[in-house]
Amino acid sequence: MVGRVAAGWDVSLSYTDFDVEDAHGNEVNTDQPHEMLKLYSTYRFRGALDRLTVAGGVSWEGSSYTDTVNGATGEPERLVQDDYTLVSLMARYDVTENLSAQLNVDNLLDQEYYNQIGFYSQLEYGEPRNFTLSMNYQF
Repeated sequence: MVGRVAAGWDVSLSYTDFDVEDAHGNEVNTDQPHEMLKLYSTYRFRGALDRLTVAGGVSWEGSSYTDTVNGATGEPERLVQDDYTLVSLMARYDVTENLSAQLNVDNLLDQEYYNQIGFYSQLEYGEPRNFTLSMNYQF
């Protein structure tokens, strides 16, 4: 769902439930989360602060796993990513009609998670908390 709650305030909400089995009833694509929930909101101030826009978002992913073989022991092993939540924030200020400055904070709570499991029996950590400051000039 996407919509405007009030003047200057937009909200986006999505939910995914992914459940697939093969012809024998075995789960497939287990290295992808079965459930995801995302909520994002943007607010553009009015009046004296009308050059300021703030936004925030929450993204939750359910657990996922992949079965593999431990390269050192040769034993079967299950790599698991428990469910996790990521929080992000943004603030943008329109310095002039053409120039804006924006600050983004991703993974605000510094959640440790894998953004990839199972690809060639590997795990890849997701981005830790990070900040991006940018300037944008339009002409």
